[in-house]
Amino acid sequence: MDGGPSVNASDDGVATLLLADGPLKLARNHGGPASLWVATRGCLRVFIDGDWLDLPASEPFFSCDGEPMTVGALSESQARAVGLVLPRALRERLLPEARAADLLGAVSQRLSGAHDLGAALARFALRHGVAQPSATGMDGALRELVQLLLREALRCDALVERCPGRTRARRLASYAALLRVHRHIASGVGVGMPLRRVAEMAGMSHWHFLRVFRDVFGETPHAMATRCRLDLARRLVEGTAMPLAAIGDRIGIRSPSTFSQYLRQHFGMTARELRAARLPASHHRAAKPSTAASPAG
Repeated sequence: MDGGPSVNASDDGVATLLLADGPLKLARNHGGPASLWVATRGCLRVFIDGDWLDLPASEPFFSCDGEPMTVGALSESQARAVGLVLPRALRERLLPEARAADLLGAVSQRLSGAHDLGAALARFALRHGVAQPSATGMDGALRELVQLLLREALRCDALVERCPGRTRARRLASYAALLRVHRHIASGVGVGMPLRRVAEMAGMSHWHFLRVFRDVFGETPHAMATRCRLDLARRLVEGTAMPLAAIGDRIGIRSPSTFSQYLRQHFGMTARELRAARLPASHHRAAKPSTAASPAG
């Protein structure tokens, strides 16, 4: 997977579109300008801040200015992805509103639920599939895309304002620390990590972390881990040919009958019923087993 494109570190005010029409190779941002990524098929893998995140198709990921990041694919033969580099000078020209460029360059994060933004990026790539779109000829399409991104940035900014800290800089630092934990839980690394260890990742005490995490994200770390395990299990059951027992192992449930009951409890169908209802067997893709996280809390 080596040999993929590197994000240009210049900030010349020109958007750079990175397409992966064939098997997706690694793309690296060595601390250059902000970029927006989405898988149009398969799963996107993002390595940032020490963790791999698996993002389903149409769920975008935003890498802020200066954040080292690597983008790959969960299934090298299946994934297709689009990346758009958005230098600060371009953002300031398209959206001269106060704080807009700062909001868009503040924090790297997955934009869960922002499927309209992911779809807009995919459409933009389909219409303007060239290496460097003209900064002048595509301002309208770029502005529409960046405005959608700004809407997501404003939604995330509301979360920043829930964080502890008397100044905005301190609240941003708190949010970045919480996001490290958020990414870690979402990445599925480590089975049964104690809440004390998770809190240490954020540099907070056990009880302070639990309260702040719940205040910011609206759920406890344990509730998030359970939700992520369910989402991962359903994606693997419905979209791959991975053995059901291996999927159960991956989310930390070693008993096939317990795993099946777990899915029935949350989705109303067993693992076999979910797989049969989704796709013909010939369409399922193989996936490699690994481990999943479920911090206490």
